[in-house]
Amino acid sequence: MRARIRATAGGAQPTVGVILAGALLLMSGCQWPPAKVTILLPALPRAWSGLEAEFELEYYDMRGRWRTTSQLQPGSAVAVPLNRHQHTPVLATPHVLAAGVRLALRPAGGIYPRHLDPAGRLRLDWTGGVTASVAAALWRSGADASRIDLSRLHRALRQRVEGSPWDVDRATLVEELLGGSFRVTDVRAAPRNDVTLALGEGLWARDDPFAEPLSVPATEPAQIAAWLVDGSHLLVRIPQRGDGGAAPAAIAVQVSGDTLPLLLELAGDRLIGHAGAISPAPLR
Repeated sequence: MRARIRATAGGAQPTVGVILAGALLLMSGCQWPPAKVTILLPALPRAWSGLEAEFELEYYDMRGRWRTTSQLQPGSAVAVPLNRHQHTPVLATPHVLAAGVRLALRPAGGIYPRHLDPAGRLRLDWTGGVTASVAAALWRSGADASRIDLSRLHRALRQRVEGSPWDVDRATLVEELLGGSFRVTDVRAAPRNDVTLALGEGLWARDDPFAEPLSVPATEPAQIAAWLVDGSHLLVRIPQRGDGGAAPAAIAVQVSGDTLPLLLELAGDRLIGHAGAISPAPLR
């Protein structure tokens, strides 16, 4: 934007219109020009070795609208406009294709500008995916995320959770953060259930980047014991030599307390989400 300058005896002074425009920008908290922030996507974790995935980047833009950018490769970089005053959650959701179905695994993420590196870039990581998921839920509720200490939550997820940070009760965390009753002692893994899954022979990756794959032996019946928290889980069979290039199979698992787990073999051409999905499925 070029400001119109009017020369006076006292020197060059901005016009009334420019002054008013500047005041409006300050009052609205907007940046001009919008900040282009470099987002660094992570590599796929070791637990997903053998899977091929593309990222979908999700974030709130300068006007508070939810935006997506698709078909991004692991380890790549992309520049997007972000408002530093918004404490914006940024998510990178990996998608894999299994048996003709486009599947969303749990995302990497970060909070802008809190998680900038010394070079001013936002480097997304897998623990940040949990933090950004909670932050996005706060945004959807209408809360001002800049007034909530998300850095404290992020540290607690790294330091207090044994196993996977995705095993925490995120819905309860959102309620406590909204109500102002959040304490770091609330960040703990939900109770796990001992379940037996009939998956079929092979190596099965979970949608959780921190969870080790499940190796099902070639026995009858082909099943394996696992510890899973209540909620939805996604298992994708990792292609192996001898598969003849066949697409990996996928199974959705619903776990609820002491009841038998519900397994659903996925088929068709539709997007399958999970309990940690941010858009369009609600946090639950």
